[in-house]
Amino acid sequence: MTADLAKDQLRAHAALFAVALIYGANYTIAKVVLDDDYLHPMAFISLRVGAGIVAFWLLHALWVKERVQRSDFPRLVLCGIFGVALNQSLFFIGLDYTTPINASLIMTTTPVLVLVASAIMLKETIQSKKVAGILIGMAGAVVLIIYGKKFAFNKDGWFGDLLVFINATSYGLYLVLVKPLLVRYHPLTVVKWVFLIGSLGVLPFGLPELMQTPWQTFTPHVWLAIAYVLV
Repeated sequence: MTADLAKDQLRAHAALFAVALIYGANYTIAKVVLDDDYLHPMAFISLRVGAGIVAFWLLHALWVKERVQRSDFPRLVLCGIFGVALNQSLFFIGLDYTTPINASLIMTTTPVLVLVASAIMLKETIQSKKVAGILIGMAGAVVLIIYGKKFAFNKDGWFGDLLVFINATSYGLYLVLVKPLLVRYHPLTVVKWVFLIGSLGVLPFGLPELMQTPWQTFTPHVWLAIAYVLV
């Protein structure tokens, strides 16, 4: 391994670690807003999806010049359903009924679901190294949570846990479905259409909730929490 390659791998791992930290904090920060009833889950989702549409279409217009072939739109529709409409909705609604710890533990099943879906849909070989890596990662998450004594599977939270698991399944399917598109197109091209199509399953339910949101009661920390989740 050359020195340059080692540096590139170190940067990549550091970036992935940073993403994991940012994404992990998302559970707790979003839960604060939901628990205090500042935003209904569907209103929260509509804000996030709406912000994504504006950002991705603007960035695409500035930096990317390519069009999607008509034959790829059916796959984009499926990506919009599983990657945005179901994924976002089930995550926020599920988080409203369960705890951030439960949600984060359940989401560790996503790599397993992706591995299985890839083997079935893309005919990819399930490698022992991948299985071992996934199991080690899941075991680490389970140990941390069990020793922290924060995980609680109870009658009040089971519905939220179920929704988060379905969300993990939906997101896993999305990751498999979107893979061929990312080979042919720039990521911004793909994600701008995924968010726009997915919004059709979100905005009709979320906009009425947004209209009833008591914006005047929001404190600065609530606005910061919302901004964090949106970004």
